[in-house]
Amino acid sequence: MESPVTVTGWFPGNIHDKVTVYADIQHSWVGDLKLDLISPNGTVYPLRAADAKDSGDVIYETYPVDASSSPANGTWKLRVEDVTAGDIGYVDGWWLKF
Repeated sequence: MESPVTVTGWFPGNIHDKVTVYADIQHSWVGDLKLDLISPNGTVYPLRAADAKDSGDVIYETYPVDASSSPANGTWKLRVEDVTAGDIGYVDGWWLKF
């Protein structure tokens, strides 16, 4: 699934520093989840790889991202991929901090 957020009115051009991404995700086995941030220009920034050893059921994590090759303005997406079948979950929320 992809969850979009649109940024408008920010400074023109590319981001000058790191972006912080926070994710709040509930899932029956978070080790199945792969997370990516997708910038407005389509650049994919990997946040979290799936890890079968991670048996938790909640993600409350922040991720620093060097997004200096991406514009701030536009639609950003958090992509969450369940690499296996049979589990359920949802994104409770996420945010970007420039």
